[in-house]
Amino acid sequence: MKKSLLALAVAAALPAFAHAQTNIVLNGSIDQALEYIDTDVPGVDEDIRVTNGIWSGSRFAISGTEELGGGLKGIFNIEHRLSADTGTVTSGATFWAGQSWVGLQGGFGAIRMGRQYTPMFRALAPGDVTGYSWYNNPVGLAGTAIRFNNDLTYQSPSIAGFTIHAAYAAGEGDPALTGLPGAPGTTVVPGDVDVGDAAGFAAVGAFGPINLGIGYHKIFVGDAIPGADDTDEVGASLGAKFGNFGAGVLYAHKEVNSFKTKAAAFTGSVGFGPGTVYLVLKRTEADDTDLTRDDIGLTYSHGLSKRTFVYASMGLSKVEVATGDDLKPKAFALGIRHFF
Repeated sequence: MKKSLLALAVAAALPAFAHAQTNIVLNGSIDQALEYIDTDVPGVDEDIRVTNGIWSGSRFAISGTEELGGGLKGIFNIEHRLSADTGTVTSGATFWAGQSWVGLQGGFGAIRMGRQYTPMFRALAPGDVTGYSWYNNPVGLAGTAIRFNNDLTYQSPSIAGFTIHAAYAAGEGDPALTGLPGAPGTTVVPGDVDVGDAAGFAAVGAFGPINLGIGYHKIFVGDAIPGADDTDEVGASLGAKFGNFGAGVLYAHKEVNSFKTKAAAFTGSVGFGPGTVYLVLKRTEADDTDLTRDDIGLTYSHGLSKRTFVYASMGLSKVEVATGDDLKPKAFALGIRHFF
C-alpha cells in the first residue's frame, strides 16, 4: 500500500517537471598545426613539430538551459581544453580549463558562479577582430587577468546599447592559486582569507558596426605579503566591422607594487570570398625594466566549409633583453581546424 501511494505521488509530480524545457548542447573543435619555431635563444635549436592548434586550440564544451517559467532560465557551461596531438590536458591539472559555471538568467540579466572570463577579457574583446586567435593576439594584454576562479558575476541586459559585467572572485587564501608576486623569503601570513580576492567591472557597448569596451580589475593582497600593494588593471578597446573589413585598437595597463606594464595593439581583417587575412601589431612596455616587446601576427584562414578551415600563420617578435642582443623569435604554422 505504501509503495502504491509512493508511486502515485511520483507519477503526480512528473507532469509538473515535464513542462520544463531543457536544451543541452555539445560543441567544440579540433585544432592541429604543423609548426616551425625558432626562439632565437642562444643554445636552443629550431624545431618543427605537430602541435595543438595555433588558432585557439582544441576543446569541447557542454552548455545548457532550462526554462523555469516566468522568463527565468537555469544555465550552465563547462569547457575542457585538450592537446589533440597528444591527448593530454592542455592546462595542467585544470580539466575544465575554459569556463565552468552555473547560473540563472532572466529579464534582470544573468548571475553566474564558477570559473569565468573576467570583465577585462570582455572589455578588450571588441578591439580584437581576430577573436583572440593565432600568433601574438592580444589576449591578456599587458598581463591582465583572463579568467577568475571562484567567481560570482552579474551580467546586465542591454542598457542604452551597453552590457555591464561586474565580478567578485574569492582568492580563498591561497597565493599559489592567484599568481601573487613575492620576492624570495617573503612570508605569507597564515589564514589571511583576503589574499587574491578580486573585483572587476566592464561596460561593453554595441552600436551597429561599432563595438567598444572599458574595464577595471583590482586584485587584493590583504596582509599576505607584508609591504605588497594591490594589483590594478585597466583596459579599453574599440572595434568596427564594415562588410569584409574589420579593425580595432586596444590598450591595457597593469600595476603591481608600483611596477607598471602597459601595452597597446592594433588588429585588422580583410575578407576575400571564403578566406580572411588577419593582422596583429602589438607593443608591450615594462616600466620597471625599461624594456619593450614588439609583436606581429599575420594569418590567412580559408573556409573549406562552414565547419572546416585551413590556415597559414606567422608570428614575429622583437624582445629587448637587459644584457646581450635583442631576441627575435619567430614561428610559422600550417593548420586545420574543424568545428563540431
